[in-house]
Amino acid sequence: MKADAIGQTEFAKYDGLTGLYSRQYFFAQAEKVLSTHQRKEYIVVCSNIVKFKLVNELFGTSAGDYVLKTLGEVVRSWQRDSHGRDIFGRLHSDHFVGCLPLGRLHIRSFIEYCQAVLEKLDLNINVNFTFGIYKVNDENMTVKEMTDCAIVALQSVTPNGIKPYAVYDNIMHDKMRRDQMLAASMKNSLDRGEFQVFYQPMYDFSTKQIIRAEALIRWFHHELGTVHPNEFIPLFERNGMIVALDQYIWEAVCRYQRQCLDAMRSIVPVSVNVSRVDFYHQDIVELLTILLRKYDLPPHVLELEVTESAYMDDPRQMRVILTQLKEVGFHILMDDFGSGYSSLNMLMNLPVDTLKIDMLFIRQMDISQRAGDIIGSIVQMAQWLNLETVMEGVETREQSEYLKNIGCNAGQGYYFSKPISETDFFHFMDEYTPPVSEEIINIDYNMSCYKTIMAYDRKIMALLDLLNGMGLYELKNSVLTLLWANHGYAQIWGRHTLSTNNDGWNPIQPADQIIVQQSLEQAKCKKRPVSFTYHSIHYDGHSMLMHAQAHYLGMRNNGDIYLITFFDLTNCIRS
Repeated sequence: MKADAIGQTEFAKYDGLTGLYSRQYFFAQAEKVLSTHQRKEYIVVCSNIVKFKLVNELFGTSAGDYVLKTLGEVVRSWQRDSHGRDIFGRLHSDHFVGCLPLGRLHIRSFIEYCQAVLEKLDLNINVNFTFGIYKVNDENMTVKEMTDCAIVALQSVTPNGIKPYAVYDNIMHDKMRRDQMLAASMKNSLDRGEFQVFYQPMYDFSTKQIIRAEALIRWFHHELGTVHPNEFIPLFERNGMIVALDQYIWEAVCRYQRQCLDAMRSIVPVSVNVSRVDFYHQDIVELLTILLRKYDLPPHVLELEVTESAYMDDPRQMRVILTQLKEVGFHILMDDFGSGYSSLNMLMNLPVDTLKIDMLFIRQMDISQRAGDIIGSIVQMAQWLNLETVMEGVETREQSEYLKNIGCNAGQGYYFSKPISETDFFHFMDEYTPPVSEEIINIDYNMSCYKTIMAYDRKIMALLDLLNGMGLYELKNSVLTLLWANHGYAQIWGRHTLSTNNDGWNPIQPADQIIVQQSLEQAKCKKRPVSFTYHSIHYDGHSMLMHAQAHYLGMRNNGDIYLITFFDLTNCIRS
């Protein structure tokens, strides 16, 4: 038992992969070194490998571990040569920390030496480093606090920039103090309602109608005023507070959608961001499902935006979780597509529905022909893969027309609308609800409840979006024609633009045509809803098993009008 205890103590002192000091043991040993050499000038330095995740992505985690182990051997050799003056530890992943006399570290020579060693590993990739340095000048600070200062300096370094290091200074000090203030006030701001959800609509280029909106967070601090998202979101991602903020946004959006439906107001799906940290929450699928259940919402009214950074952290875990979310019924959007070096890998491995093209490309169109060519290539590739495309950052009519002409589905940006408050969006949706055809309104319904439903435009949309899939049909001369459908209909059959034009696609398998027609006739004769199950065809050609319920409404111009609701049983049968 005593031997085991000694072994565990030794294990706690050292990092198992690199052989360097563990985080806590480094702090303790650095305190001793600084107290022993009080008259010497020391620095605390933090370093990391630039785009280390790319090594894991291209060569696997075993290769990444080998790189870290090799660097550990290099640093331990350095430490032995210092005769105890220099000490080093591993903070986490590819982040290292050291405490050594000022002047001992020659960064460029150290980088060149490490690169020469790593070249022998035959990885065919250039490994580079960045450093953050804190000059020890306050005896009252703990080594952990000094390390935090060095990390702040490290985060300010531009990867692959001219200068691979930064020294902590007063500007960084002020920023760290402000970050600490923001972090400390975050919870109280949530309780006070100082975080507010804003909505930015996305418009279909063909119909010029709103097809969804993105939920964006704004912070109106009671002392600091408006805090920009570019300041607090990266901070909360680093300290883990982003999980609480994201959940706050998700619930606010669900509550808003429920309030709109209860008030018989029109709604569109609203997309919310899922940060990379959220994927480490083991119950994220259950959490989102509980939210839908709490507010009695179908999955398609809450859409999920994911980014490349989440994929790079843990591709396997993200793939598993997104697959589970898709099975629940969530629509998945890939945010900032094209901004990183692994976007195509994401596209190949993840079950996404929509690509949101990074706004960088549209901003470069005026000065670079290639930017427009890249957008066109992404749109064409998405069409081949049956994916929807949304262009971010659309600011001019010329951009909008160009995107429409190359086949991009939708746009988001200041040309259409800036992000607006929940109250403004509430009224905004009333103003921009698509009009209902007079032909539909003037149908002579036999059932008064449906006449009431169809009488008001906004009530139709609210009720339609309550259901997973719903369509208004006319049966005339044995031909069933779609007159109207909700968003859930598009989600089931994979049609992004609901059109009544005949493009050769029929969602009913030929062998089951008779089942559908007989069920519709029963609904008409019995004057009550009739449920039936039939085999359907997705827009991409794969077979589906569909449960439907038909409601006979009445006649119009010798045609029978039906309201049909749908539920996709395909996944249920497979499972």
